[in-house]
Amino acid sequence: MNGLDPDQQFVMYAVRDMLTNCATFEEAKKYIETEQFLARAYFTMVLPIYFSKGGVVVTRSYTAADNEAVTDTKDPNGWFVLQTNYDWNEPDAYLDQRTQPGNKCMHQLGRKRVTREGIFQVMSSKPNLNKSTVYTTVMEIDSGALYTFKQECKDPCW
Repeated sequence: MNGLDPDQQFVMYAVRDMLTNCATFEEAKKYIETEQFLARAYFTMVLPIYFSKGGVVVTRSYTAADNEAVTDTKDPNGWFVLQTNYDWNEPDAYLDQRTQPGNKCMHQLGRKRVTREGIFQVMSSKPNLNKSTVYTTVMEIDSGALYTFKQECKDPCW
């Protein structure tokens, strides 16, 4: 046996299957939480009609959901979840501290200034923007638009 589980699948194919076969948000969320994957992944999920109520970030291991962060638009501190390359409820890697500065940038931005430009500014602030950043994508829930920007952190980049 080569160690591969035949029930595990590529994340991109699972997302395609979810979008094709799940009729409701609840079905899609359950699918993402229970499907077996070949890699860890983060899923940010929200429907435009639920946007004012909040969304969810599902952190996935190979076999199941590890944890879930739910935004609460009524909570002054819970109106967003900043997802970096690390689980939102775990400390960042020692040499790649992005969560605390990112959260600080989001609080400085504030709810009323959450726009494509505002989010891009947060994602382009150091250390969220670093030498490992290749591109940044900003998604607009209401319109379904995606904006992707090639990024480069010029020296000095910390």
